[in-house]
Amino acid sequence: MLVRSSLPAILLTCLIARGNAWSYAPTSGFRVVSYNVLSSSLCESDYHVKCKPSNLDEQKRLKKVINLLDEEVEKQSIICLQEVSTKWAGSLHTFFCEQGYHMIHMGYGNKFDGYMGVSISFPTTKFRLKESRIVRVSDLKSWPKPPPENPFKRLKGAVKSLWWKIRQIRPPIDPVFDAKKRANQMIVLNIEDRETETSFWVATYHMPCQFRVPAVMVTHTSLALSEAQLAARNQPLIFCGDFNFKPGDSPYNLVTQGFIAKDDQHYPTMPANDPWVPKIRYAMKSAYHLLNNKEPQYTNWAYTKGSTEDFIGCLDYVFVSPGISVEAVKELEEISDPPQGPFPSDTEPSDHVLIAADLSIQRLGWKANLRGKGGEI
Repeated sequence: MLVRSSLPAILLTCLIARGNAWSYAPTSGFRVVSYNVLSSSLCESDYHVKCKPSNLDEQKRLKKVINLLDEEVEKQSIICLQEVSTKWAGSLHTFFCEQGYHMIHMGYGNKFDGYMGVSISFPTTKFRLKESRIVRVSDLKSWPKPPPENPFKRLKGAVKSLWWKIRQIRPPIDPVFDAKKRANQMIVLNIEDRETETSFWVATYHMPCQFRVPAVMVTHTSLALSEAQLAARNQPLIFCGDFNFKPGDSPYNLVTQGFIAKDDQHYPTMPANDPWVPKIRYAMKSAYHLLNNKEPQYTNWAYTKGSTEDFIGCLDYVFVSPGISVEAVKELEEISDPPQGPFPSDTEPSDHVLIAADLSIQRLGWKANLRGKGGEI
C-alpha cells in the first residue's frame, strides 16, 4: 500500500535557466527502494534466539527476499541493498539480469559477515547509467599521525591495556582510530531517465554500527554524504541505506539540519594536528518524514543473543535533496498486539523491512546555501 501526497503532478514544461535560477524539467517519476537483506552469514539460530530456525534457513530467506524484490521489479524500481553477502551476490546478479536490470555490487566485509556489501540495481530499459563511483568512505579524508606520546604515557597505556585484559573489561573505543579502520564502501550512481533525459544521482551506504561511540557514525555520515553531494553538485540526489542511527540522533540531525554544533555530545574530536571538521554541503530530508511528518515506528526489529529486550527502531531512510518531490512512500506496519517481531519471521526474511519512495524531479538545477550553519531546503 502506498501513502500518497497531495502535491500536484510534475511540471509539464521545461525551462532551462542559468546562474542561480531554477531549471525545471518534466519527469515520469521513479521509485527508489532501500533494503538491508541480512547477510547469509549473520543469521544463525544461536544468535537470533527468538526466531524459528525455519525462518533462518538461508535458502528459504533468499527465496523470500527475491519474491519481495520481484514486486519492486514490476514497478521498475531502483533497488538499493545492504548486507549483500558474497554467497547471495551471485544469485542476485542472476535474478536482476533475468529481469533486465543492471546490478552494481561492492563487497567489503570479512569472513565472519560473509564479505557483505552494498548494491544498486536499476532497469536498463528505463534508465541509462551515466557515471558510477565506488568509494571506501574512510579514505575520503587524510588521517594525520597523532603527535608522539611521551614514554610515561605509553607505559601507562600499556599497563591499562593489560589490566583490562586480565579483568576481561571492554577497553574504551578510540573514535578516530575506529572511524579510520572501517572498510564500509558507498556506491554513487548518476542515472538518466531514457524517456525524459532527466538525470539524477543515487547513493547507498551501510553505516558502521557503532552505537557505543556515535562520533564514529557522525564522522562517516559527514564523509559519505559530503562526497555524494560533491559528485551530484547541483543535481538531484537520493541518499539511502541502513544508517544505524535513529531519528533525533546526532548523525540524523547532521543530515536533516545540515550541520552539527560543536557542543553536541557526539561531535567528533580530532587530534590537534587534524583540521578536519564534520560538515555537509546542504541539508536533506527523509522521504517518510516529508510525507507523514514522522519517521516509521520501526524499520528494524531484532532480538539477538545477550540482549535484554527486543530492539525496535527506525534505522533505514531515503533522504532526498532539494528539487525532489515525494509523491508516495511504501506504508509500513506499526507495532501490534501480538507483536509481529522479532524478525526474521514467517513474513519478513530479514531483521529489517523494505522501505520505498515514489519520487519525481521538480527542479534540475539549484544552488546550495553554504553560508552559516548549513544548506537549506
